[in-house]
Amino acid sequence: MKQNTLLQKSYRNSIQNIFRMKRTLVDLKYSLANRSKAEVKLLKSNKILKNSAKNAETGMKAMQKCLQNEKIRIRYINNITRMEKKRTIEKCKYWENIAQKTRYLKDHLQAKHETEVKLLQEQILNMRQEQKANKHEINKTKDELHFLLDNLNEKKQVDLTVPAPNGKYTFSTDTNLCIMELLNANVAFEKVSCVISSVMKLCNVDSRNNIFPKKDYVSTISSTRLFVSQAHAAIVCSEQENQTLYTDETKKNGQPYGVFVTTNEDKKPFLLGLRQMSNKAAQTQLDVFKQILGDIELRYNQVTTNDVNNHFNNQILQNIKCTMSDRAATQYHLTNS
Repeated sequence: MKQNTLLQKSYRNSIQNIFRMKRTLVDLKYSLANRSKAEVKLLKSNKILKNSAKNAETGMKAMQKCLQNEKIRIRYINNITRMEKKRTIEKCKYWENIAQKTRYLKDHLQAKHETEVKLLQEQILNMRQEQKANKHEINKTKDELHFLLDNLNEKKQVDLTVPAPNGKYTFSTDTNLCIMELLNANVAFEKVSCVISSVMKLCNVDSRNNIFPKKDYVSTISSTRLFVSQAHAAIVCSEQENQTLYTDETKKNGQPYGVFVTTNEDKKPFLLGLRQMSNKAAQTQLDVFKQILGDIELRYNQVTTNDVNNHFNNQILQNIKCTMSDRAATQYHLTNS
């Protein structure tokens, strides 16, 4: 009986051990399953860690490149800052010099303006004194103007003549100059006295004894004007060298005429004469030119009071260096004369 009980106990213990073993097996299965899941998770986490490590490495490389670029930028910025610092220092020195100059100029100009103000004040005082004196003179001139206006309202008489040696009269030099100016303005001979009379009436002036130059006297003055112009041409052409003689012929009513003109180095023309010729031969032109030169010399001796005969015709011929003619024969005779 005791053995049976022992066997039963041992059997029971063995059964209990078996159940315990089953339980432990089940627990091991569950633990293995849990371990496999954990291993999968660990593998996934390892992959994630590897990827993150790679990303971290690439990030580190990028960060290193960024750091290198930043170092380069910092060096560049440092260089720029050094340059800018030098520039700012130079600018400061430049503007300091300008400020010193402006201060000096300001002080100098201020002193100059003060002296100018003093001078202007003195000038103003002088101008006021001059203004007072000018007012006094203006009052005097006003009185004189009133006096002159009163005299102008009265007609005055002007004597256009001067006494002549034969007991008669002749017109004055001013009258002769007036006649010449009117003739230069292309006033007709018979209209000169009318023009002078009209102008004198406009100026509220009368001619004494109502004497005015007549047509014949105006014609005489016109001839005198021609003599004076020829004398002037004689003086000018005899003094100026390197002249050029221009000759030309033309016909009017079947009669040939020749004109003789000289020019100086500045191409300024001087009319020597216009003459009627018997023909257009070269020798005839030379003879006419000699006659014109002789007349010019004669007119000069008649117009001037100089008793010395200057032989202007020879001087004019010596001053002529070139000839311009439309005919070769004419030029040959003039150059070989």
